[in-house]
Amino acid sequence: MTQLTRRRVAQGLAWTAPAIAAAAAAPAFAVSPSQTLAYRFRGSISTSYTSQVRNGVGCRNTTYGRSGLWLSSLSLSNQVSIGTSPLGFSIVEMPRTDGSGLSPRTTATLANPVQLVVAYPSGMVANVAQPFTFTNATGANWSAPTRRTPTLLTSPDGITQTYDVFTFTWLGNRSQSTTQDRTASGTRPTSWAGTALTGSWEVNTSYCAVNTAYYLSNYYSGGTAAALGRTAGSYGTFTTANGYTGLVVSNSPSTGGWIAIN
Repeated sequence: MTQLTRRRVAQGLAWTAPAIAAAAAAPAFAVSPSQTLAYRFRGSISTSYTSQVRNGVGCRNTTYGRSGLWLSSLSLSNQVSIGTSPLGFSIVEMPRTDGSGLSPRTTATLANPVQLVVAYPSGMVANVAQPFTFTNATGANWSAPTRRTPTLLTSPDGITQTYDVFTFTWLGNRSQSTTQDRTASGTRPTSWAGTALTGSWEVNTSYCAVNTAYYLSNYYSGGTAAALGRTAGSYGTFTTANGYTGLVVSNSPSTGGWIAIN
Protein backbone atom coordinates (compact mmCIF):
# COMPACT_ATOMS: atom_id res chain seq x y z
CA MET A 1 0.00 0.00 0.00
CA THR A 2 1.30 3.47 -0.86
CA GLN A 3 0.45 6.39 1.37
CA LEU A 4 1.08 9.91 0.12
CA THR A 5 1.80 12.95 2.25
CA ARG A 6 2.34 16.52 1.17
CA ARG A 7 4.43 19.17 2.87
CA ARG A 8 4.84 22.78 1.96
CA VAL A 9 7.29 25.49 2.82
CA ALA A 10 6.40 28.99 1.76
CA GLN A 11 8.11 32.32 1.98
CA GLY A 12 6.29 35.59 1.51
CA LEU A 13 8.45 38.66 1.16
CA ALA A 14 5.98 40.61 3.22
CA TRP A 15 7.55 43.48 5.09
CA THR A 16 5.04 45.46 7.09
CA ALA A 17 7.22 48.05 8.84
CA PRO A 18 7.91 51.36 7.08
CA ALA A 19 11.27 51.66 5.34
CA ILE A 20 12.86 53.80 8.01
CA ALA A 21 12.07 51.17 10.63
CA ALA A 22 13.50 48.42 8.48
CA ALA A 23 16.81 50.20 8.27
CA ALA A 24 17.95 48.67 11.53
CA ALA A 25 17.63 45.16 10.11
CA ALA A 26 18.83 46.07 6.63
CA PRO A 27 21.13 49.12 6.81
CA ALA A 28 21.56 49.27 3.05
CA PHE A 29 17.98 50.56 2.80
CA ALA A 30 19.49 54.04 2.85
CA VAL A 31 17.13 56.93 2.24
CA SER A 32 18.23 60.52 1.79
CA PRO A 33 17.31 62.57 4.91
CA SER A 34 15.53 65.05 2.63
CA GLN A 35 13.13 62.37 1.39
CA THR A 36 10.15 60.74 3.00
CA LEU A 37 9.59 58.23 0.20
CA ALA A 38 9.46 54.49 0.85
CA TYR A 39 9.23 51.63 -1.66
CA ARG A 40 9.87 47.93 -1.18
CA PHE A 41 10.51 44.82 -3.20
CA ARG A 42 7.95 42.13 -2.35
CA GLY A 43 7.41 38.65 -3.71
CA SER A 44 6.49 35.04 -2.97
CA ILE A 45 8.25 31.68 -3.09
CA SER A 46 6.67 28.33 -2.32
CA THR A 47 8.11 24.81 -2.35
CA SER A 48 6.01 21.71 -1.82
CA TYR A 49 6.76 18.02 -1.94
CA THR A 50 5.03 14.68 -1.63
CA SER A 51 6.50 11.59 -0.02
CA GLN A 52 5.22 8.07 0.45
CA VAL A 53 5.32 4.85 2.40
CA ARG A 54 6.40 1.86 0.33
CA ASN A 55 5.17 -1.61 1.13
CA GLY A 56 3.99 -0.37 4.48
CA VAL A 57 7.34 1.05 5.60
CA GLY A 58 9.07 4.40 5.58
CA CYS A 59 12.81 5.17 5.61
CA ARG A 60 15.54 6.68 7.76
CA ASN A 61 17.61 9.74 6.82
CA THR A 62 21.05 9.27 8.39
CA THR A 63 22.00 12.95 7.99
CA TYR A 64 19.11 14.02 10.20
CA GLY A 65 19.08 10.84 12.30
CA ARG A 66 15.31 10.66 11.88
CA SER A 67 12.71 8.58 10.12
CA GLY A 68 10.89 9.87 7.06
CA LEU A 69 9.11 8.88 3.87
CA TRP A 70 10.34 8.32 0.32
CA LEU A 71 10.36 11.47 -1.82
CA SER A 72 7.97 11.33 -4.79
CA SER A 73 7.62 14.92 -6.09
CA LEU A 74 9.04 18.39 -5.55
CA SER A 75 7.72 21.66 -6.98
CA LEU A 76 8.56 25.36 -6.90
CA SER A 77 6.23 28.29 -7.55
CA ASN A 78 5.78 31.97 -6.81
CA GLN A 79 2.09 31.72 -7.72
CA VAL A 80 0.88 30.39 -4.35
CA SER A 81 -1.09 32.81 -2.16
CA ILE A 82 1.06 33.72 0.84
CA GLY A 83 -0.48 36.35 3.10
CA THR A 84 -0.51 39.72 1.35
CA SER A 85 2.58 39.16 -0.80
CA PRO A 86 2.09 39.56 -4.57
CA LEU A 87 2.10 36.50 -6.77
CA GLY A 88 5.48 36.69 -8.48
CA PHE A 89 7.00 39.97 -7.34
CA SER A 90 6.65 43.73 -7.62
CA ILE A 91 7.96 46.94 -6.08
CA VAL A 92 5.30 48.46 -3.88
CA GLU A 93 4.45 51.91 -2.62
CA MET A 94 4.89 52.05 1.16
CA PRO A 95 3.71 54.69 3.66
CA ARG A 96 5.88 57.82 3.66
CA THR A 97 8.22 57.99 6.62
CA ASP A 98 6.63 61.26 7.84
CA GLY A 99 3.18 59.64 8.09
CA SER A 100 1.67 61.76 5.29
CA GLY A 101 0.30 58.81 3.27
CA LEU A 102 1.54 56.38 0.67
CA SER A 103 4.50 57.15 -1.55
CA PRO A 104 3.31 58.12 -5.04
CA ARG A 105 3.04 55.95 -8.13
CA THR A 106 6.25 56.06 -10.18
CA THR A 107 8.49 53.88 -12.34
CA ALA A 108 10.93 51.54 -10.61
CA THR A 109 13.99 50.06 -12.30
CA LEU A 110 15.97 47.04 -11.15
CA ALA A 111 19.74 47.51 -11.35
CA ASN A 112 20.06 43.96 -12.72
CA PRO A 113 17.72 41.12 -13.65
CA VAL A 114 16.17 39.43 -10.63
CA GLN A 115 17.64 36.08 -9.69
CA LEU A 116 15.75 33.49 -7.68
CA VAL A 117 18.13 31.20 -5.80
CA VAL A 118 16.87 27.98 -4.23
CA ALA A 119 18.89 25.32 -2.40
CA TYR A 120 17.83 21.77 -1.55
CA PRO A 121 19.80 19.11 0.34
CA SER A 122 21.86 17.16 -2.18
CA GLY A 123 20.15 13.98 -3.24
CA MET A 124 16.64 15.38 -3.56
CA VAL A 125 16.94 16.55 -7.17
CA ALA A 126 17.76 13.61 -9.41
CA ASN A 127 18.96 15.10 -12.69
CA VAL A 128 20.95 18.19 -11.68
CA ALA A 129 21.90 18.89 -15.32
CA GLN A 130 18.29 19.38 -16.52
CA PRO A 131 16.35 19.29 -13.29
CA PHE A 132 13.34 21.57 -13.78
CA THR A 133 10.23 21.49 -15.97
CA PHE A 134 8.35 24.78 -16.33
CA THR A 135 4.56 24.72 -16.40
CA ASN A 136 1.92 27.30 -17.43
CA ALA A 137 4.35 28.77 -19.99
CA THR A 138 6.43 30.41 -17.25
CA GLY A 139 9.59 29.29 -19.04
CA ALA A 140 9.17 32.43 -21.18
CA ASN A 141 9.67 34.53 -18.03
CA TRP A 142 12.70 32.81 -16.46
CA SER A 143 15.84 31.11 -17.66
CA ALA A 144 16.28 27.43 -16.90
CA PRO A 145 18.07 27.03 -13.56
CA THR A 146 21.85 26.91 -13.50
CA ARG A 147 23.55 24.85 -10.80
CA ARG A 148 26.58 26.04 -8.89
CA THR A 149 29.16 23.80 -7.27
CA PRO A 150 27.50 21.82 -4.45
CA THR A 151 27.75 23.95 -1.32
CA LEU A 152 28.25 22.89 2.29
CA LEU A 153 25.77 24.79 4.46
CA THR A 154 24.66 24.67 8.07
CA SER A 155 20.92 25.23 8.50
CA PRO A 156 19.44 27.03 11.54
CA ASP A 157 18.80 23.68 13.27
CA GLY A 158 22.56 22.97 13.27
CA ILE A 159 22.54 20.32 10.52
CA THR A 160 25.53 20.64 8.18
CA GLN A 161 25.24 18.99 4.78
CA THR A 162 25.83 19.57 1.09
CA TYR A 163 23.16 21.51 -0.81
CA ASP A 164 22.43 21.70 -4.52
CA VAL A 165 22.00 25.40 -5.27
CA PHE A 166 20.05 26.49 -8.35
CA THR A 167 19.65 29.99 -9.83
CA PHE A 168 16.78 31.15 -12.07
CA THR A 169 17.23 34.48 -13.89
CA TRP A 170 14.21 36.63 -14.70
CA LEU A 171 13.93 37.64 -18.37
CA GLY A 172 11.29 40.39 -18.06
CA ASN A 173 11.20 44.18 -18.29
CA ARG A 174 13.30 45.62 -15.45
CA SER A 175 11.47 48.99 -15.53
CA GLN A 176 7.81 48.84 -14.54
CA SER A 177 5.29 50.82 -12.54
CA THR A 178 5.25 50.60 -8.77
CA THR A 179 2.08 49.18 -7.25
CA GLN A 180 0.18 49.98 -4.10
CA ASP A 181 0.93 47.94 -0.99
CA ARG A 182 -2.37 46.54 0.33
CA THR A 183 -1.31 44.92 3.60
CA ALA A 184 -3.73 47.05 5.61
CA SER A 185 -6.69 45.79 3.57
CA GLY A 186 -5.55 42.18 3.67
CA THR A 187 -5.17 41.86 -0.09
CA ARG A 188 -2.20 41.47 -2.43
CA PRO A 189 -0.52 44.18 -4.52
CA THR A 190 -0.48 43.83 -8.29
CA SER A 191 2.38 41.70 -9.66
CA TRP A 192 4.87 42.98 -12.18
CA ALA A 193 4.23 41.61 -15.66
CA GLY A 194 6.07 38.42 -16.52
CA THR A 195 7.23 37.46 -13.03
CA ALA A 196 5.34 34.15 -12.69
CA LEU A 197 7.42 31.01 -12.15
CA THR A 198 5.93 27.54 -11.73
CA GLY A 199 7.29 24.05 -12.29
CA SER A 200 8.59 20.82 -10.85
CA TRP A 201 11.91 19.10 -10.25
CA GLU A 202 12.95 15.62 -11.33
CA VAL A 203 13.35 13.93 -7.96
CA ASN A 204 15.38 11.08 -6.58
CA THR A 205 12.73 8.67 -5.33
CA SER A 206 15.35 6.97 -3.14
CA TYR A 207 15.74 10.14 -1.05
CA CYS A 208 14.30 9.95 2.47
CA ALA A 209 12.39 13.17 3.19
CA VAL A 210 11.95 14.15 6.84
CA ASN A 211 9.72 16.65 8.58
CA THR A 212 11.15 19.90 9.97
CA ALA A 213 13.98 20.23 7.47
CA TYR A 214 15.37 23.51 6.17
CA TYR A 215 15.57 24.75 2.61
CA LEU A 216 16.86 28.05 1.29
CA SER A 217 15.38 30.50 -1.18
CA ASN A 218 15.91 34.15 -1.88
CA TYR A 219 15.47 36.85 -4.51
CA TYR A 220 18.48 38.89 -5.61
CA SER A 221 19.13 41.57 -8.21
CA GLY A 222 22.80 42.11 -8.86
CA GLY A 223 25.87 41.01 -7.00
CA THR A 224 26.81 37.36 -7.18
CA ALA A 225 23.95 35.94 -5.11
CA ALA A 226 26.76 33.99 -3.46
CA ALA A 227 26.01 34.78 0.16
CA LEU A 228 23.83 31.99 1.49
CA GLY A 229 22.60 31.15 4.97
CA ARG A 230 22.71 33.80 7.68
CA THR A 231 25.01 36.19 5.84
CA ALA A 232 22.93 39.03 4.40
CA GLY A 233 25.20 39.39 1.37
CA SER A 234 24.82 41.60 -1.68
CA TYR A 235 21.22 41.51 -2.77
CA GLY A 236 21.27 44.26 -5.38
CA THR A 237 19.19 47.40 -5.71
CA PHE A 238 16.32 49.14 -7.46
CA THR A 239 15.78 52.84 -8.06
CA THR A 240 12.68 54.89 -8.72
CA ALA A 241 12.14 57.77 -11.11
CA ASN A 242 11.54 60.09 -8.14
CA GLY A 243 14.91 59.34 -6.56
CA TYR A 244 14.50 56.46 -4.11
CA THR A 245 16.98 53.56 -3.86
CA GLY A 246 16.11 50.29 -2.11
CA LEU A 247 17.30 46.71 -1.80
CA VAL A 248 16.01 43.58 -3.45
CA VAL A 249 15.97 41.48 -0.29
CA SER A 250 14.00 38.70 1.36
CA ASN A 251 11.63 39.13 4.28
CA SER A 252 14.20 37.64 6.68
CA PRO A 253 17.64 39.18 6.13
CA SER A 254 18.81 37.80 9.48
CA THR A 255 18.35 34.23 8.22
CA GLY A 256 19.51 34.84 4.67
CA GLY A 257 16.46 33.08 3.26
CA TRP A 258 16.35 29.90 5.36
CA ILE A 259 12.81 28.56 5.64
CA ALA A 260 11.58 25.48 7.47
CA ILE A 261 9.26 22.77 6.29
CA ASN A 262 7.17 21.16 9.01
